[in-house]
Amino acid sequence: MYVEREWRFRLTEDRYRRLKCEFDWSPPVRVIDVTLGLDGPVSMKTQGWVARLRWVDGVSALQYKGATAAENAYLEAEVGVETVRGAAEVLSLMGLRLGLVIDRTRRSVRVRDALLTLDDVAGLGTFVEVELCGGAADHELSVLAAELGLAESCPAYGDQILHSVESSPEWAERYARAKVEVISELGLERVLAVEDAGQPTRS
Repeated sequence: MYVEREWRFRLTEDRYRRLKCEFDWSPPVRVIDVTLGLDGPVSMKTQGWVARLRWVDGVSALQYKGATAAENAYLEAEVGVETVRGAAEVLSLMGLRLGLVIDRTRRSVRVRDALLTLDDVAGLGTFVEVELCGGAADHELSVLAAELGLAESCPAYGDQILHSVESSPEWAERYARAKVEVISELGLERVLAVEDAGQPTRS
């Protein structure tokens, strides 16, 4: 269990391409997050925590992510699971409801006391996420952001998805279709069917 301090910055396509050339990034990987919580998509806002199923190029993990009193800081814990499908069904039996799906291509690199991740997020666009590591002081974020030419940080991907769903019916429809496709790809149709029916999972 550890506390993650992270900020993300929206990038233009040009800035995204420039950053890709600026550092020796890791090879791109596809990262899919599926959240579950007591209140479905809004669980982080209402409960302050979610269970997160993370799929990274075929490797699955179950994570806990909870808000802390500090801004942009989250308490996280992770265990490996055999499949996201099995973990999702157990969480559904425990009463957690399907929440958000975040699908992105990710590259990463360590720069001094920070981990940078370059994300191309389906439906949202391109971003760089900055996570301060170890005992790095918050002012180091300002120094690094200035060096990289980053402007004001933006909300978490989940918050951006919720805002877009609420503000644009067209965006919400596209996201709903994409969400079903990813859920099906991960083999979570049963959990989705239970969610649609509003009934507990039966084995």
